[in-house]
Amino acid sequence: MICKLEPFYLRNVLLYLKSLSDITNFVCINKMAFEITQSLYINPYSLPITTPIKTILKIFPRLETLFLPMEIYRDLSDLETSGNFLFEFRRCPCDIEGDGLYNHFFDVFSTEWYPKRVRKMYVFRREIQSLSTNIDRFDKLIELIYFSPVRPIYVNDIITILNCFTLRRVTLGIDTSYTRVLEQIDFEKYNKISFYLLINILENIDIDEETITKIRCLPQNVNVHVSFITKKVHTNPFLKNISLYKFKTPRCVVTKISNDALGESNLLKYIR
Repeated sequence: MICKLEPFYLRNVLLYLKSLSDITNFVCINKMAFEITQSLYINPYSLPITTPIKTILKIFPRLETLFLPMEIYRDLSDLETSGNFLFEFRRCPCDIEGDGLYNHFFDVFSTEWYPKRVRKMYVFRREIQSLSTNIDRFDKLIELIYFSPVRPIYVNDIITILNCFTLRRVTLGIDTSYTRVLEQIDFEKYNKISFYLLINILENIDIDEETITKIRCLPQNVNVHVSFITKKVHTNPFLKNISLYKFKTPRCVVTKISNDALGESNLLKYIR
């Protein structure tokens, strides 16, 4: 009996293959996989780490979106003439304090070609003002992830960015020391956007009842996630690598608090 994978499953397998040799081997043992490579609209997620972009474009002729993983950290200017595909760009937070190639990334915010090709992007504190200044250029931006904790001085820039008419999903990081930004942003005004707030509980500043009250007043288009790490988890050698959403504090565990659950009497006990 021969078991054949449906095209949908073949496509998912291809997207998670890590190298060109992996893809070649898979195509050799599965004839249908070659047809799938010719129809993929997005490249395998890890492939740009080991394979030049020009090679990827030849292998996937119908590419509509170029996904660049967080391990890619480079000057993007040579992509201007490489095709008409859109970008989904993800970067590693540990690199944000570096200089050199990093500066080339937000230099492209003010160009004519780059903003018009970005669909999803991760930004950090050093870039937020530049993005705010050039947000009108980003007419295809659907999703924005801002993992750096939102500081009050950046709230106006955040609000300017939220006025981008194409935005549909925004993720913001918030420390417990700056929860007043929850009141400074009118989330209800941007009802076409689904917000995901990642509240990071600092070691010396716990979440308090005032913050819980602010969360309770948030509209339904806001999803709240709270980081917490118990002593039991912290000392367990088998659980130290837990990471659902990455916060600045290492080994944070994340739990979601839905709006419907905010009325529970044991909420404070639960999130601590």
